[in-house]
Amino acid sequence: MKLRHVVGIGCLAVLSGCGGDQASTDASVLAQMSNAQGNRNDQGDQNDQGENGGAGKRSVLRSVDPMIGTANLDINADWGSGVRGHGHVYPGATVPFGMVQLGPDTTGGAHTLPWNWDRTSGYQYDDPLITGFTHTHLSGTGIGSGGEVRFLPTLAPVDTATLAKVAADASITYNASFSHDDETASPGYYRVKMAPVGSGNTPWNVKGAKILAEMTATAHAGVHRYTYFPSAAAQKRSMIVSIDNPIGGSTASGKIRVIDAQTIAGWEITNNWANNKPTYFVARFSKPFDTKHVAFSADGFKAYLTFADGNDSGAVTVKVGISPSSIADAQANLAAEVGAKSFDQVRSAAERVWADALGRIRIKGGSADQRTMFYTSLYRTMLAPTVYNNADGSYVGTDSTNDGTTSPPTTSKHANPGFDYSSTFSLWDTFRAESPLMTLVQPERVDGWVKSLLTQFRQNGKGELPVWPLAQTETFTMAGHPSIPLIADAYLKHLTSAGIDDIWTALTTTQGASAHGFDQYRQRGYVVAGDNASVSTTQDYAFDDWATAAVGKAAGKSTADHRPYLQRSQNYRNVFNPTLNNGWKFSQPKDAQGNWMAGFDPTAAEKTDFSESNAWIDTWNIFHDFPGLVALLGGKSQFIAQLDRTFDPANPLTFLGNQGFPDLTGRSGQFFAGNEPANHLPYLYDIAGVPSKTQDRVRTVMDDMYSLTLTAGDRALLSGDSLKAALADPRRVRDSAIPGNDDCGQLSAWYVLSALGIYSLNPVGGVFYLGTPLFAEATIDIPVASGGGDGGALKFGKSRRFTVTAHTAGGGAPSSVNRYVQSVSLNGVPLHRPYITYDEMKAGGTLDFVMGATPNDGWVSQWNGQDPNSALAPSLTLAGK
Repeated sequence: MKLRHVVGIGCLAVLSGCGGDQASTDASVLAQMSNAQGNRNDQGDQNDQGENGGAGKRSVLRSVDPMIGTANLDINADWGSGVRGHGHVYPGATVPFGMVQLGPDTTGGAHTLPWNWDRTSGYQYDDPLITGFTHTHLSGTGIGSGGEVRFLPTLAPVDTATLAKVAADASITYNASFSHDDETASPGYYRVKMAPVGSGNTPWNVKGAKILAEMTATAHAGVHRYTYFPSAAAQKRSMIVSIDNPIGGSTASGKIRVIDAQTIAGWEITNNWANNKPTYFVARFSKPFDTKHVAFSADGFKAYLTFADGNDSGAVTVKVGISPSSIADAQANLAAEVGAKSFDQVRSAAERVWADALGRIRIKGGSADQRTMFYTSLYRTMLAPTVYNNADGSYVGTDSTNDGTTSPPTTSKHANPGFDYSSTFSLWDTFRAESPLMTLVQPERVDGWVKSLLTQFRQNGKGELPVWPLAQTETFTMAGHPSIPLIADAYLKHLTSAGIDDIWTALTTTQGASAHGFDQYRQRGYVVAGDNASVSTTQDYAFDDWATAAVGKAAGKSTADHRPYLQRSQNYRNVFNPTLNNGWKFSQPKDAQGNWMAGFDPTAAEKTDFSESNAWIDTWNIFHDFPGLVALLGGKSQFIAQLDRTFDPANPLTFLGNQGFPDLTGRSGQFFAGNEPANHLPYLYDIAGVPSKTQDRVRTVMDDMYSLTLTAGDRALLSGDSLKAALADPRRVRDSAIPGNDDCGQLSAWYVLSALGIYSLNPVGGVFYLGTPLFAEATIDIPVASGGGDGGALKFGKSRRFTVTAHTAGGGAPSSVNRYVQSVSLNGVPLHRPYITYDEMKAGGTLDFVMGATPNDGWVSQWNGQDPNSALAPSLTLAGK
């Protein structure tokens, strides 16, 4: 690394002397920042406790632990171990669905899978070092992104002589060591006490020095507070600001500029999962730094600042605005959301927002651990999607013209569209449970998400709806067209005011595309083996066809318009082999001539013909035609037997050849709780009339796979070293309490819905099947929409209260023993079906479960096996036609 030293920096001089390519509008805005930011020497943060009020409502925050999901039980991280863990969540500070997600990035751990898979969120429990605190992260994903705009406070020297040594020796890096004992996190807040250290041939000794780092956030800004504790008089409070080394990628270009003695600004273009992603920032320090001795790395990606008052141990607050469009917009975001507020005032505001969001569900009963797991899971469901706009509503779309070659980059900025434009949609994961859950607890957000997806459809030039949009990029990660279930469910629940013509055009154009094997699906009725996760994708496209037909029928489209999609939704049958394979029937891949592929192994998980799954699991990957699936498998008895065998520990999952991959965690037999293709399997017993088996499986998953303590199953599966590590570190066990990648809240949503006693077995159409409630009482305040229609205004009035109660006949609480439902009533009327509808829930009322220790399916014995979606089940609707 080469060093560039800057001496005698003034506000406008630095804009020209350090590269005059920044827009003049940015320069003029930044030159006036001292007026916009209020008191330049704001040092009252550490004593300001923020605004009072709402203490009772905020009590829910004590049941949230953002550290849960950051660790792994299996320290050896074997590809095929199947042990729960690998949640990949980040523990930083944010607000619900905020663009800024501010927290630590770590390094140095010995127990890491190839390509840093367990560090995709930037944070890994086994890492001993913090590389800095960045403003963008993903929660729970299997691919890394984010990690933009990094701040690392240090007491190590950053003088010219030391930096010259650093520049000459690539082994030397600035880091900070930390212990989990000195680390805490809560909604809207993160703190850690750390020690400045270095790696390689470090030319400094800062033994005994400590720094307390605290973070809080708004939707578009982060606020840091650093309290320095030097161990020697010569140690000076310094800050390293960097725009290099984003998570899982690299920085293509960027600049950091000094604006005045308390302000820096800059931009970076990063390439990781989201390519050519632009991030602009403005940072305002509460204390001045020495402008005569600011140094930059030769590439301009690092700035080294030393605060002018030297070794004073007082706190330094840093207020950072972030924008995807310009420095001026980053400054405007900071002024709009932070301004002159203190750290504690911003933190208090973030806590209020979280308390309001989480407080829409109130629970009674259960253990302290169960309540913590519930509210922590609910918290994680609101970390994505994220707004991808500015505080004034303007946004950068997927038609961005940025190509990484301009300096600073150009972007396609659009005016406020009248809704919160959003990105970070992990749709293949979240359409299953997270999206249906949001229609209950955050329905006001749904319309903006639908319109964001429709906007991206119009802008991206691909002729299809988004698959996995991230920042201004469409990544096309995962199978199918998973925007369609979200949009269809919102339309059928009357939660979007998007015009039906816009929706219908987007759905039908997407379902007429050619990419990702869809041309094969359209021509042959299936995706050909050998690519595109052929079996899974065929099934997903069939479900997307059904959802399209459901929208068309509900919208009053002609039979000629919607019926072809319903007919094509039967294509899942084209990859189902009716011939018994060792006593069972499976979905499996076909070649281009329609022949079943030779060498088929239903236990083998692989990625060529199955999407993070295998035939034992994906045979059940049918959401829209349960009667048809039962019939294909040979009737209810055979359906139940094959489902039993899927969960049987004596029937273990394997991996095909060298295609082993670590996603399939939390396993029992072929079933895995830690990845989405199997999430719905425990609830399938409901449709076969044996809900007691659903109750048993669901309660077992909740107890064993989401436990904050070591379970008997953990002890049986863990290797010797891993078991020893778990027994020695209860926090590791607690922080591993999620069965796999959370994938932007999907596994968390599974737990929330399951703990409430319901699940979205078909995630389109508003039917929730019943499971086994975890708590004695859970009350949901459901905001109810009115208006909307075809492009009309959507309004939300007073919430209606829906309560789920669970108790034994003698008044006891539900438990691992009392897991079986004996009877159910809705508003006092006995319910003889294993489901409830969205419309029944949003009307308000009480769903009462009587629980017991003995399986009992008699309460559904007269049920005909159909639900409201059965009216459009292709095996019934198209029978004989």
